[in-house]
Amino acid sequence: MLIPILIIIGSIYTGWWLNGIFKRLFAEKTVQVLRGFHWSVAMLLLVSLILSSYKIYFRGFYTRELLIWSYLFSSMLVGGFGNQWVPYWLERNYHRFLFFLPLRSGLLLLIPFLGFVVLFNIYGNILADSDDIFYEDQTIRIERTFRGALGGTKPPTIFTKRGIFEYKQEEFSVPPQVFSGLYSIETEKQSPKHYVLKFHHGFNNSYESPFLVHLKLD
Repeated sequence: MLIPILIIIGSIYTGWWLNGIFKRLFAEKTVQVLRGFHWSVAMLLLVSLILSSYKIYFRGFYTRELLIWSYLFSSMLVGGFGNQWVPYWLERNYHRFLFFLPLRSGLLLLIPFLGFVVLFNIYGNILADSDDIFYEDQTIRIERTFRGALGGTKPPTIFTKRGIFEYKQEEFSVPPQVFSGLYSIETEKQSPKHYVLKFHHGFNNSYESPFLVHLKLD
């Protein structure tokens, strides 16, 4: 998802730069629609953040990322092409701040090493990659856990799906070396609430002796 995001951000900034030459701004009605959309997404994002503290998430691997980038891009469009139609001074500055946020975040790279680590952790947490999904069906999803720039090996994250929500399960209570050098996870569904996970490692791709973990859902 990184390349499409960079293309969209680059397109917005390019359009803003050209707008300084051709003076073509959004119509007032367009800006009001964008504002309404932005604040609706902001409310959903706030609800999502609150629910996440209870290990509850809106269903879908890309849902959180979609909310975050929709929140940012809608504000960037208002701040870059229609701020003159925003009646409130505080809101105008808010949209202006978010408009330049991607550029300002790049200033972190001026901090040797630590800046890269912080920036990598920020964007690594909000950029989803379908290659990180080990297994998914209508009941569960098993995905690779983001380890960060300096993080150690972490067990995969498991979500169970119920309605429009997903529930994050507790971490595996197995030795950490099981996840070190993890190459793939083969999943066998024994029943709707019983799965067998077969952990294969990069240093031993043999499918004859994987480490087995039985996953039983509540």
